[in-house]
Amino acid sequence: MNRLVLYILSLLIFITACSQNQNDVKQKSKQEKPVAVVIETVKKTDIPIVYETFGQIVAKNSINLTSKVSGKIEKIFFNEGDFVKKGQLLVKIDCLTLEKSIKQAEAILQKDLAILENAKKNASRYEELVQKGYAAQVDLDNAQTSLNTALATVEADRANIEYLKSQLSYCTIRSPIDGKAGEILLDPGNYIKENDKPITTIYQITPIDAEFSLPEEYLDKINQYLKGNKKINVELFSQKGEKIEDGYISFIDNTVDRTSGSFKLKATFKNSSARLWPGEFVNIKVHFDILKDVYVVPLKAVQKGQSKDFVWIISDNNTASIRNIHQKYVYKELAVVDNLSEGEKVVVDGAIKLRPNAKVETRVKKNNE
Repeated sequence: MNRLVLYILSLLIFITACSQNQNDVKQKSKQEKPVAVVIETVKKTDIPIVYETFGQIVAKNSINLTSKVSGKIEKIFFNEGDFVKKGQLLVKIDCLTLEKSIKQAEAILQKDLAILENAKKNASRYEELVQKGYAAQVDLDNAQTSLNTALATVEADRANIEYLKSQLSYCTIRSPIDGKAGEILLDPGNYIKENDKPITTIYQITPIDAEFSLPEEYLDKINQYLKGNKKINVELFSQKGEKIEDGYISFIDNTVDRTSGSFKLKATFKNSSARLWPGEFVNIKVHFDILKDVYVVPLKAVQKGQSKDFVWIISDNNTASIRNIHQKYVYKELAVVDNLSEGEKVVVDGAIKLRPNAKVETRVKKNNE
């Protein structure tokens, strides 16, 4: 009986030991299975320092087309939205009343010229009579006064005619700039007052500007560039991300907004195709320096530690290790870092499963991933 009990106990111990050994083998096998990761290599390249922001298109110049004389609009020689040239005839004001005023003024001038001629003769005659003692000095003084009055009247007549003719020239309104005409606000037949409501607004759009702001930390850098007569290049994109044109910074405001800590700028673009319109919102990239021969890794490779950033490095024998790095700058999806060498392999996917000295199974990231 005792032998049977001992046999059964021994058998149970053996079975338990075998089961434990199998579990240990499975666990060990599971632990030693390589971790699947996606890798990329460290690259050495040049990276531009770019600041991305948004802005709004504004016309280089905008001029309200008003009349310098009052009168009825006789004819308009352009259509809404037309591109117009400097000096191009745009509007004709009915100035018939002004033309009549000029004729009347010219007639008055002729009358006053006749009076002046008579005053000259009288003054000359009295001067001769006074010299001979046939007339009193007071008569000569009166004649001279009449002559001076006639001279002043003629000068006033001529000035009035010159003024009226200048007013008449304002009856034809020409474009002061090359630009694009806006909405016509007054139609032919309407009465327009001097320097009152504009007929339209003309916008100069070639070239054209974009207004935007930058943080004040960039102010010194931009001033240094401009003092050295260096152009700061600016790329312009639509809100959908389509590149439109390259330009350059042409204006910096003289104050920093203390609320936002930013300052305003303008960049100028040729806009030869008239693609850009005043009021349009755009995306802007300002190009500063170029970082030469720097080491870059995909931004996804950079991990956040308690005190430092780090990346997972994969050795030639497919073992993972941690490397502390300093992330200096981010451009698009690339991080400029230190403490790495060109060609080293870094993990960009699967890092969450890694531990130091873990064995890995690597796969190079594809372009479409």
